[in-house]
Amino acid sequence: MDNQVSATLKYALLSDKKMNLIADLVRGKKATEALADLEFLPKKGARTLHKLLKSAVANASAK
Repeated sequence: MDNQVSATLKYALLSDKKMNLIADLVRGKKATEALADLEFLPKKGARTLHKLLKSAVANASAK
């Protein structure tokens, strides 16, 4: 059974279209692979999504 964890980002200074382009690159991947991919993407949204994904991983390990 796959564990699903959610994390929310409020007040991001980035449009949803730009964020969705970056999210599409990592959607469906494992968390470790997605974090590695986001670490080296030269986009502002990649940094924001990287922080959000790290937060979701921390929330999952706290459960």
